[in-house]
Amino acid sequence: MTPAFAYLQSRLQAQYGQRLDEQGWRRLELVAPYRLFLKSARETTLAPWLLAISDEDNVAVLEHRLREALHHSVVRTALWCPGEWRAAVHWTSQLWLLPAWQQQWQGEPLPAGLVLADTATVAPLQQAWQAGTPLLTAWLTHWRSLWPPLAKTERNRLERLIQIFQTHADQFAELPDSNAARLARQQLQQRLAGLFRQQAGQPVALFVYLARMALDFERLRGGLLLRALYHANEGEAA
Repeated sequence: MTPAFAYLQSRLQAQYGQRLDEQGWRRLELVAPYRLFLKSARETTLAPWLLAISDEDNVAVLEHRLREALHHSVVRTALWCPGEWRAAVHWTSQLWLLPAWQQQWQGEPLPAGLVLADTATVAPLQQAWQAGTPLLTAWLTHWRSLWPPLAKTERNRLERLIQIFQTHADQFAELPDSNAARLARQQLQQRLAGLFRQQAGQPVALFVYLARMALDFERLRGGLLLRALYHANEGEAA
């Protein structure tokens, strides 16, 4: 472990140790009303993602501010990294925007509250789209190009992480119901937790950390948007 990665690992572990555990998530998800859910989430370690969110935000504003919060979390993580890894970390911000970029280039309207950056920031994706290359393939190709020179073992660990997510995505698409989806996500989280411990101080641990952060964000976002939509519809009906 290099001194730079030792510093990074200490920061990651400090943040990692503050994550909301499964019991905490289940308690939170029992809260049905939107405002009470938001208040309860602010009393947990999820609070930093909710600083800019108001009880009165409509769904579009909520979506925009949540995505900004996730982006800022990635940027903050990049600042902790050795300089040669920062570009690869920043590029992860585009991964969950791939469907939106595809919609934009197909001329379809974007979801409410979603604002995309200038296309110059995703030139490799736009070039791939124009060539008929799947955007996920293009994202992975560019991400690999941003890795600094690596030993074979380090590269293999990162490739193995890619395989874990590809397998999860393939299996997830075939799941029969929401209970099966929840179980699959829990199994993925457990697998990533093991990797984070086993590969401490290695580049792959950085991206495992980012992956688990993104999964937590997805869960929080889903809970908030579901309740916000119901709250809005209930208000209209009233």
